[in-house]
Order: sequence, then structure tokens, then C-alpha cells
Amino acid sequence: MADLTDRDDVATVRCPCAETYDPTELFQCPRCGRSPDDALPDTNSRPAGAAPGTVVESGAPPATAGIGVVVRGIRFAVADGETLMLGRDDDLPTATALRNDGNVSRFHASVRLQDGRLHITDMSTNGTFVNGNRLTKGTEYEVLPHQTIRFASDVPIELDWPDR
Repeated sequence: MADLTDRDDVATVRCPCAETYDPTELFQCPRCGRSPDDALPDTNSRPAGAAPGTVVESGAPPATAGIGVVVRGIRFAVADGETLMLGRDDDLPTATALRNDGNVSRFHASVRLQDGRLHITDMSTNGTFVNGNRLTKGTEYEVLPHQTIRFASDVPIELDWPDR
């Protein structure tokens, strides 16, 4: 696919799922999680006169009561507006579940639920992966319901999403 950053007339791209988004702001489609490499230029979504890179609001996020984060079979609830730290440190609620996973950092990652959207931030040495893609340490990413999370090479993290 052509490099969209060289075109002055493109602010957003259209994913095959029909969602439009700004690939300079999101590393994945906010609806289905596909890479911008799968998307097509969308020249009709930017308001008239708006500069390239303008973010267009796509509507309110879905409401949710909370999400369960399941670590080695133990469920930890994250309510809207809360952040859950995940790791082996004895002061963290996930310490017991992750104690035997030496490749998981003491403070491996955090998950934050805000306005019904789940965000994850990697803080580890061995990495946090979404759909097999390693996240950039210290950068927050939105996680969608069908995506998978893994810590290091072999520690799956399950998400228990409410029915929508």
C-alpha cells in the first residue's frame, strides 16, 4: 500500500470494516484492530478546510460496567475510571497469580478502563503483546474485545468483556 504520510489530501484512512481513523493517532483500527497497512485512503472524511492529520470525532464510546482481567485463572475487576497494575510485585493484587512467571516483570503493565474503553501500557523488560504485536514500552494502547494479550513469551492475559 502507498505511504499515506506523503499525501497532503489524506487525514484519515478507511479500514476494510468501514471504520475511518487517523493512522498518525492510532496504530490500529479502533473497531476491528487491523493495521493501517490494510486500510485505504479516505479523502471524504475530513471536514472542509481541515488540515491533514485532523482528528474527526467518531461518536461516544460504548458504556460498560467494567471488564474482568483474568490472569492464570484469577479474575480481577476493572471498573470504569480505574487502573489495574499487573505484575509480580508483592504489593500488586496480581502477585499471587504471576509469582511463578519469572519472565513477567514486578510492574509489567497497567490496564485502565475509561469511558468504556480499555487501555494497556507496557512497563516491562520482556514485553506486552496485543495480537502478537509487541507494544512500545510506556505508550498506552486501546484494546478491543476480540484482541489477545500476552505478557513476555508465554503468559496469556484474558479479558472478560461485558455483553454489549
